[in-house]
Amino acid sequence: DEPTNHLDLEMIEWLEGYLVRGNKTLLMVTHDRFFLDRVCTVILELDDQTIYTYRGNYAYYLEKRQERIDNRRAEVARANNLYRTELEWMRRMPQARGHKARYREEAFYELEKVAKQLAIGVGDVKRHLRRHEQMKRSFLPALDMYSVMLLLKDIDIVVFAGGISPRLEGEEMPVHVPGFSGGDRTDIELPGVQRRLLAALRDAGKKVVLVNFSGSAIGLEPETETCNAILQAWYPGQDGGTAVADILFGDAVPSGKLPVTFYKNADQLPEVEDYNMEGHTYRYFRGEPLFAFGYGLSYTTFTYSQPTVKGKKVVVSVTNTGKVDGTEVVQLYVRRPDDANGPVLTLRGFQRVAVPAGKTVKVTFPLTDETFEWWDESAQNMVPLRGQYELLVGGSSDMCDLQTVPYKF
Repeated sequence: DEPTNHLDLEMIEWLEGYLVRGNKTLLMVTHDRFFLDRVCTVILELDDQTIYTYRGNYAYYLEKRQERIDNRRAEVARANNLYRTELEWMRRMPQARGHKARYREEAFYELEKVAKQLAIGVGDVKRHLRRHEQMKRSFLPALDMYSVMLLLKDIDIVVFAGGISPRLEGEEMPVHVPGFSGGDRTDIELPGVQRRLLAALRDAGKKVVLVNFSGSAIGLEPETETCNAILQAWYPGQDGGTAVADILFGDAVPSGKLPVTFYKNADQLPEVEDYNMEGHTYRYFRGEPLFAFGYGLSYTTFTYSQPTVKGKKVVVSVTNTGKVDGTEVVQLYVRRPDDANGPVLTLRGFQRVAVPAGKTVKVTFPLTDETFEWWDESAQNMVPLRGQYELLVGGSSDMCDLQTVPYKF
């Protein structure tokens, strides 16, 4: 609430909204590149007589932001070097009390300087540096393929816990290993060391079950050839091991569905700075993904009848054609065949239903105005739009898994 005489460039990360309090404006920030590009003037009213204006330039903002990040990393690196120098002196020259004290004083000064910039304690900086060193060391050991294969010479089935981790993918992370840069992913492939080991296991005649841990989609196309099964475990938490074991040993029947599209490789993706929706997400992706949005296998199989429309409802029968009871996630998608620029299809409902082995269950979806909300050029908004639609019902967004019925709204 305290007035200032300037609008700090470092504080402008995106304009989210404002709240007028008398003669003052509360400015909040968000990450919306388009908004800052459109809004080239931000006016901050501090009192009745003074108006301060900031003219936003996105490229200049990014340049300054990166410069600030680089400077901070350099400060941390300098403090890190001094701190390691201090530890080295303690180990090698315990008798040189004067030197040790001087280096300790300089190191503490640098650490304190960084800590003040980050508004944390010196101990936090030291712990961060130790963790950083441990992380670097954990990436260094090379794979001894021969030793691994020797250990597995009498093993028939290998459960391979692979993928990536939150230590690799995240925001502004000190990680620079193949496939990653500062927490950002430069490709979507499985790390090369894992891919080579999986291929070696296949060549050795092992049956391999890949349990893939990741917080995002991984390009697993080669793994569909080298592995007998793939279980996507995400980052499951402290009970994740129990859940994975229940699935692998058949104590639970899997019924999960992918909430994102798994592409074959990065070549199927547009440039990361291309904000046009075409090619992004299952709604606008027109290629053939590795695993479609909504896809997921079970230890049983399900078949769908042709959907029928009854009044303002669409009804479909789902039959469990396997030998074990299972749960299916029935999905309803909608599309407009005459909208060339619109989504390929879009999810409008889903139901999770338990289907005993050999039994059939009827599933009903209501058809409301919200089901047919679509972009209206004349209104420049999402509204219930009259016209010809297709209702698609099935077990994933893959067209091969969907049953279609026409519908006029």
